[in-house]
Amino acid sequence: MGYGMGLTVAAFLDRGFDLEVVEGSRLLCDRARTGELFGFEHRLEIYVPAPQRRWGYYVLPILHRERLVARADMTLDRTARVLQVHALYREAGVRWTPALDRAVTRALERLAAWRGATGLAGSDG
Repeated sequence: MGYGMGLTVAAFLDRGFDLEVVEGSRLLCDRARTGELFGFEHRLEIYVPAPQRRWGYYVLPILHRERLVARADMTLDRTARVLQVHALYREAGVRWTPALDRAVTRALERLAAWRGATGLAGSDG
């Protein structure tokens, strides 16, 4: 699914829940607009020293219908072919249900498959 100007969502739509992990879209490029529309502050922290990061190295928001419901800090372990989910942060005010939990997991699994991983792994702690 594209958002114009050659920018795409590198994730997958969960048709039952209209859910996707957002990467490379205008949603992330225009942070001021994202803040206005969703009340969502986003910043890639790849250049921020690790002890000063709030969320993680490369955190992506998770869109469910018209709301950003969570953000995930992930890395791809190409050797092990696993998408490592270091942290999943639920956004304040979002009612988290078992159905939403399953939808987020499926969206992350599809993102992993799209990136060539055979599965997901969660960090301990």
